[in-house]
Amino acid sequence: MPTFAALALATPLFGLSLQVPVLASPELHPDVVAQLAPGAPDPAQLEDAAIAAQLRQRQEIALVHRAFGVATWASMAATAVLGFIQFGDEYGFHGARSETACAQGTAVLQDFCEGTPWPHAVAGFTTAALYFTTFTLSFFMPDPLDLEHQQSDWAERVRIHRALRWVHLGGVVLQALLGIFIANHEAFGLDTNDDFDALQALAGVHMGVGIVTFGALSAAAALVTF
Repeated sequence: MPTFAALALATPLFGLSLQVPVLASPELHPDVVAQLAPGAPDPAQLEDAAIAAQLRQRQEIALVHRAFGVATWASMAATAVLGFIQFGDEYGFHGARSETACAQGTAVLQDFCEGTPWPHAVAGFTTAALYFTTFTLSFFMPDPLDLEHQQSDWAERVRIHRALRWVHLGGVVLQALLGIFIANHEAFGLDTNDDFDALQALAGVHMGVGIVTFGALSAAAALVTF
């Protein structure tokens, strides 16, 4: 198996898994396996058919993983856009609630100035469902070539990619908690008018975390795509 093809099959990309067709058992050479995965099992002790089966399993899961990953990225982008609009309508950078677009009746999403901002909320929950489905699928993709322990520029990219997944995971969780809190602030004792500054600050943090999360997700995918 060519080195590039082996690397491609061994790379779990969050949204866009790099795959090549696996139509037959791979030809394994000791020097190639040693180069690709230091510390990996001796190829003489592992049947070609077993590795081929794992690579086929990986390819099958990757097809679903890829589809969910692309959907997650697109959904998160849409959620961010709706979030920016909601922030501008409800808070913006005004000093008081009375100065906002919602209070002036000029909001883009005027019908959602009070209560739950459903367009943004539905997009957010959809993104979360897609994200956690994609994230979970990545752990079911076999890595018979043990890419994690290779010493190469490509392997380093993959290690950074895998580290970034914890950044965007934390961001998604924090985003959900902040969003639920802000949308239900009255239940937590905050008044829309009297606590405008506090809510504006929380909404700003919510938006900032969203930018970082989307950036981490995009960077993680780009590292093993380009």
